[in-house]
Amino acid sequence: MKKIRFLVFVIITAIAAACVLVLSGNNVTIIESEAGGENKINLRFAWNWDDMNVKSFTLSDVLNQFSKMNPGVSITGEFLSGDSFYNKLQVDFASKNAPDIVSVKPGNRISHLAKMGALAELQRVFRNKAGYELPFGKRIIYDGRTVGISLERYYIAMFVNSDLFRAHGIELPSTFEQLIYAAERFNEAGIIPIVGDFYDGGWQIYQSIVGRLAGRLEIGQCIADGTISESYLDGLDILRIMYDCDMFPPNCFDMDMAESINLFVTKKAAMTVRESGFIAEVDHWYKQNGIMESDTDNIVIMPFPIVEGSVANTKSYISGGGDVSFFFSANSMSNSDKKHVLEDLILYLESDIVGSLFRENAKINPSVYIPLTKEYIDALQVEETLMLLEAQEFIPPPKNVFDECVWYNYVENNFPKVLRGQIDKRGMFETAIGAYKSMRDME
Repeated sequence: MKKIRFLVFVIITAIAAACVLVLSGNNVTIIESEAGGENKINLRFAWNWDDMNVKSFTLSDVLNQFSKMNPGVSITGEFLSGDSFYNKLQVDFASKNAPDIVSVKPGNRISHLAKMGALAELQRVFRNKAGYELPFGKRIIYDGRTVGISLERYYIAMFVNSDLFRAHGIELPSTFEQLIYAAERFNEAGIIPIVGDFYDGGWQIYQSIVGRLAGRLEIGQCIADGTISESYLDGLDILRIMYDCDMFPPNCFDMDMAESINLFVTKKAAMTVRESGFIAEVDHWYKQNGIMESDTDNIVIMPFPIVEGSVANTKSYISGGGDVSFFFSANSMSNSDKKHVLEDLILYLESDIVGSLFRENAKINPSVYIPLTKEYIDALQVEETLMLLEAQEFIPPPKNVFDECVWYNYVENNFPKVLRGQIDKRGMFETAIGAYKSMRDME
């Protein structure tokens, strides 16, 4: 059976379609790559993965390989977590102290930098230096200009321990009513129905619910008239029902990502709603615990159940550009000493070699087809590809209509208070919209 699924995987990944990305209007960890030579070129590379993230490991390997091929180049990696990263990014660009390269998910903050002309246009590098166009699926476009390279497209889905469902005679939930029933049964059995990473600012469950209610068209217009769309408010009502039904563990607001992953992998929790990077996190958990043969055959990847009032297709998923996306400072590209090195780095980061490293080691869902050898494929990647092949609709992330820092500080951080009935949901969004408009007016 596994051989058949592997064969299916190889065939269907070969015909996978890619989508272009179009942008709408602590502590620092230093990793310096090896370099030599008298006239050293120093580059700063900023990203917001923590230093235990497998993507950080992969990127460090990639940059060290580049420096070995270019002995006169030194690359310093800078890391900041959460909204601190976005705040520092804005300050650095405004003060003309921007990093030369940034790796981050495309979103409002990146859109603003593109609007201000702070990001280099990249298509000409491929035309003039490499003699080819940047593949369509890798382009991040703002106002007709290619301002970034994306190697990853992430999605949000529900990951399910299907063996727990079989053991308790419960059907995999395709509707919200079935989800409530499954939660009741699992609670009776002493199993946590759903774990998340609320503490780390994920709230992918909420985004999945809003995506169900709003669909593609409404997401882009959710604050067009200065008020929040009803889908965002109704989504909180549904989340409140889940909270009141004890679908989440009692300490859910204080539980970090590592603890929730451990609960899911050890079968103490039945479900989790995550971004696609969860596949790499599960693989990393097994390796950290010295288990070389991962038990992922029973994990099913499926869309969040249909809720009352859904307008999205049955098999719809939230999807957007992943954080294995690269942007280059326009000021750095105009620097005669750095320009040729940055152009070489642009071509290197876009290369099949780098794409394969992230595909194989960080298990990203690639923006364009990247073949995998059997050595690197696990059951979850096969399951992922089959799921994506059957997907009917991909919906932009609901949080992307706000600036990242506004979303974190005024929306996500207040979700626990909304669920506990301590603050009004509509008032929360009114405050967030006001903060977002004030930020835009100052720019």
